[in-house]
Amino acid sequence: MRCSNLTVKWLSAVIAITGLLAALPLVGCAAKPDTAAADSATQQETLMSQGMEAMNTRNNPTEAAALFRKVLELNPTHYGATYQLATALEHSGRTEEAYPVWERMLGMAEKIHDKPTIDRASQFVLMRRGLDLLHKEYEPEQAGVLFQKVLAINPDHYGATYQLASALDLEGRPAEARPVWEKMLAMAEQIGDVKTATTAKDRLAQLDAVGENAFMYAGLRAFYKQKNPVEASAHFRRVLAANPSHYGATYQLAAALDAAGKPAEAAPYWTKVLAMAQKSNDQATISKARARLQKRP
Repeated sequence: MRCSNLTVKWLSAVIAITGLLAALPLVGCAAKPDTAAADSATQQETLMSQGMEAMNTRNNPTEAAALFRKVLELNPTHYGATYQLATALEHSGRTEEAYPVWERMLGMAEKIHDKPTIDRASQFVLMRRGLDLLHKEYEPEQAGVLFQKVLAINPDHYGATYQLASALDLEGRPAEARPVWEKMLAMAEQIGDVKTATTAKDRLAQLDAVGENAFMYAGLRAFYKQKNPVEASAHFRRVLAANPSHYGATYQLAAALDAAGKPAEAAPYWTKVLAMAQKSNDQATISKARARLQKRP
């Protein structure tokens, strides 16, 4: 209960007279227990409800994500808010933001052995890392291992099926890629994904031979990751032997020859790059090629 001003004055007078001012607590006038924790819990519950309504009823993952973030500001270890924030970010296409949240969710789920959530979070984390390995680090073999792990969790994972087929081709294992492409074609046709179905059909119409994309990836890996421009040049030449008008291989071969200390060999490729860049109005490459040609071998 709370004390009136009169009660407080009366008790203070009695305590002062008896000399007990420092020793006697005002037990009967103690404030109510701190309600901050209860208020926070109520606020979290309200925000979670609003977030779920935005996500599931109004199909607005962006608004939902903002609400789940507010829950985590109040309680950084909130299990449900962490999961829902990761999901909302993923559904709104903000995969870069979703990645660390799914990583945190995975760690939380592993601590309590929540297998469904472990599987859900693992799929996203493995896919994201696999895509980086495939498209940024030029490591199709390592990427393929991660895509296979996703498919071990969820055999019908659409993205993992497509990326595994691509990774096997880029790794130079086209015979192993074929059945994955066949599966991809069936999945794409089932949901009416014409673009992916066409890609799969075109690939299946080809012979199971190492293609120019595999040589291109090998060259990029040798050049940028292994810092070996000589080996990279050999791979880019193989691409151009199959496709003389390959824009990327022409550019990369010119750059690799320069890096290998062969500017005289590089010069005609830079001239070719300039012409190709002008034709496609690639201003950035036009500037690079012109600057390089002005130096002369």
